Amino acid sequence: TQTEQRVALGAGADGKLTALLHHGYATKPKHSICDEGFSLTGRSLYASGSFDIVQHHVDLDLVANSFMRAPGEAPGTFAIECAMDELAHELGMDPIELRRRNVASCDPVSGAPHSQSAVMTAYDMGAERIGWVLRASAPRARRQGEWLIGMG
Repeated sequence: TQTEQRVALGAGADGKLTALLHHGYATKPKHSICDEGFSLTGRSLYASGSFDIVQHHVDLDLVANSFMRAPGEAPGTFAIECAMDELAHELGMDPIELRRRNVASCDPVSGAPHSQSAVMTAYDMGAERIGWVLRASAPRARRQGEWLIGMG
């Protein structure tokens, strides 16, 4: 599904999110009853002082999506995570630390408690397994020939 998205984040110097904006459009076959969402992740992944999340669907003559696809939230999650990486760079903060400071302890919109959350453990395990502490913190710092090598 094609999407066009705009993500904007506001944060204090401590990295705590004060605003999360996620607007966008997704295409949808005219004859399909299923809209492919990308904006739900922004409503629950991180805590923020305010949210402005809007998603529109554009009906087009397309073949309907099927169950062979990845979850529809993947494009939206990718957009938010890219914005978090950019914010971490602007703040001079470790990207994992920025995420840790903003993990939602409950649903930020409804206030409902999460049934469980292992995201902090996942951050720790992932960082250890990929050697996060050894990474070059500056973007585009590692190369192999013509290739840029990133980590995260």
